[in-house]
Amino acid sequence: MTTRTADRKSDLCRRSFHLWRIRSIVLAVVLLISYFFISTPPQARAASLSPIGWTNSYYLDSAMANMNGGDLQKTFSAWGTAEAKNDNAVATSRGACTNGQYTMYVMIDYGQPFSTYISTFGTAPDQSWSQAQNIALAYAKSWYSASYSCFRLHLAMGVNNQICLNWASTNNTDPCVSTAGNALAQAVESANATLASLGYSWQVDISGGIDAESDPGFGSYSTTLGFVNAYNTKINTYTTKYQLYDFGDATHSCNLDWSCDPSSRVYNIAWSIGYDYPFPEAYSTGQNSNWLGVSQYSSRTSNPIQYSIVMLDASQAYCSDTACWQDFANKNGTWIQGGVLAGSAQLPLE
Repeated sequence: MTTRTADRKSDLCRRSFHLWRIRSIVLAVVLLISYFFISTPPQARAASLSPIGWTNSYYLDSAMANMNGGDLQKTFSAWGTAEAKNDNAVATSRGACTNGQYTMYVMIDYGQPFSTYISTFGTAPDQSWSQAQNIALAYAKSWYSASYSCFRLHLAMGVNNQICLNWASTNNTDPCVSTAGNALAQAVESANATLASLGYSWQVDISGGIDAESDPGFGSYSTTLGFVNAYNTKINTYTTKYQLYDFGDATHSCNLDWSCDPSSRVYNIAWSIGYDYPFPEAYSTGQNSNWLGVSQYSSRTSNPIQYSIVMLDASQAYCSDTACWQDFANKNGTWIQGGVLAGSAQLPLE
């Protein structure tokens, strides 16, 4: 595939396009609120830190596994191209596309991590860490080839905290947990080395991600903590420390060792350990109140939490994306430094 140089991308940025606005979900940006519209390719959606609008997130599931004859690299390559073209059209319709103007985030949630592979959702085939890495690279390379220079993409290789199918509520000593955390960090480092060798790393990088859930059916705090610590320990051995994005919840479920008020534990997983960064689920006013507990706890520490992206899901019918976003901002904004910069939305698992 022929790729464009940075100069070629800059030239393309000056092309004019007709105003392009699609879909009815509103993204709040620029400190607290400012609404914009953008279309997206299929599957789950997530938002960026910038006024460009929506980007995509993906749960690797049975439906994806049946596309393109099961060739997941081909499927994600096509979605990377589609994402870049959508972003390009919106940027040019706004009349500006200066170098590095927009920061974008995309999540790929592969499923349950193990030492040597990831167990995917539904009937999708399990993926080795190498296969997961190649899927992310397929997306990143296609996005790069079609994107304009005004974008910077942070792509996350995400897993959930059903780690090694281990729900132990005691101090976790299962070696699979730490090995899985190491494996994610190694995959992230290897993927970024490939991007650097191609000359793409000025515009796109790949980080880790964990859907850390405190609900019943997900892993314990100790298991999650073991995985997170292993990732951070391993990533710290590399020159560039790629973040671990927590796109989970703060549910008060009394599940295992999360406790009935998990605020301090969620704070640790999402923010205070190593290179972790929170993208909280805010699917309902109840979840927003749970995150308020995290924000309030954080305000009493020496390292207050910050939020940049809030994950929304109006399809669960608790509240609209706009209403949930506003509720999250109202409840949490005054307890954190810098306010909440962006909202986002994602569709549920099938």
